[in-house]
Amino acid sequence: MILVFISSEMKKAHLLKKCLLGAAIITAVEFVFGVIFNMSLNMNVWDYNGVPFNILGQICLPYSILWFGICFILFKWILKDEFISKFQA
Repeated sequence: MILVFISSEMKKAHLLKKCLLGAAIITAVEFVFGVIFNMSLNMNVWDYNGVPFNILGQICLPYSILWFGICFILFKWILKDEFISKFQA
């Protein structure tokens, strides 16, 4: 839903800016939930300690790049004005 909000509120923004914002939000959410579930509750849902450029084993650069790519696909081809208008009605 947050990506739909970004797409609708930032219609005039450059695609790169929307993708960076989307990837940053997804990464931030992943970090918060990782700290809660993995570190506080010891659930060990995921562990990026073996992945380069990780922070506390909860987020890592390769996955942030993946989130950017997914946002690019969504904003470029899927979250079009017709799709967004269905959520605003």
